[in-house]
Amino acid sequence: MRTVHLFMLIAILGCPMAVPAAAEQPLRPPTTRQQPAVAQTPPSPGEREVAPDLSGPAPQGAVAARLPEGVLRPAEAARLLTLLAVCALAVIFLLRRVIKTRTAALVAEVQLRSQRELELERKKRLVENVIESLPGLFYLHDGRRFLRWNSAFEKVTGLSAEQLSSQLPLSLIHEEDRELMARKRAEIFELGETQWEARLLTSSGVRWHHFTGKRMELDGTAYVVGSARDITETKLGQLELRLERVRARSDAPVARKAQACLGAAGARCDGHGTV
Repeated sequence: MRTVHLFMLIAILGCPMAVPAAAEQPLRPPTTRQQPAVAQTPPSPGEREVAPDLSGPAPQGAVAARLPEGVLRPAEAARLLTLLAVCALAVIFLLRRVIKTRTAALVAEVQLRSQRELELERKKRLVENVIESLPGLFYLHDGRRFLRWNSAFEKVTGLSAEQLSSQLPLSLIHEEDRELMARKRAEIFELGETQWEARLLTSSGVRWHHFTGKRMELDGTAYVVGSARDITETKLGQLELRLERVRARSDAPVARKAQACLGAAGARCDGHGTV
């Protein structure tokens, strides 16, 4: 292989030098042997002068001397054609080498791209599995609409994926807690994260949830990512404890209000046992 490459290099380097050398070589007429001069005697008065016969074949030197300027001799033309053929073969070998190298580079690039796509697909599945394995609800929104959520979010709210994608985040919150929700959202964008308790409208009624939210920036756009955990049972336990304390003080009006609040599963309470 090294010998072939060396031959190709010599041929390529020799091509541009050999062609001009053959083309620029001056055409020299062949030398002819000069005949000794013979003294010519004038014809006698009775003899007639005979003109020389010019119809016979001319000497070879005379034909060569009459070739047009710039026309190569057969030997020089054969040498030039040989050099051109060698140059053509060298170019063909180089082109094959370049094509082979380029093809190998393209194949490697395609394989690398396929590996990256497979890696991205694996990471995407991993993120989806992590989201689905989170306890409670997971959500991601830009303040105007939901962008990502887990299947538990659909199950609790009773809404389909198409409905959630066009739903305003505040529309799923109890109307008495929407002002609090708006303040917490502004706090997330300002401070970076926060948490709060609010009532969520679910398919089974109003349920208390503990919300967490954190700001996330992607490509210059801010998003809110967070989770929600049902704390209705904890709220009911706190209300029952407050009710027992009220009963112990024999405060009948407050006890009746607390009992009404407890009967509504906390939907009409502010989280502190008051209506």
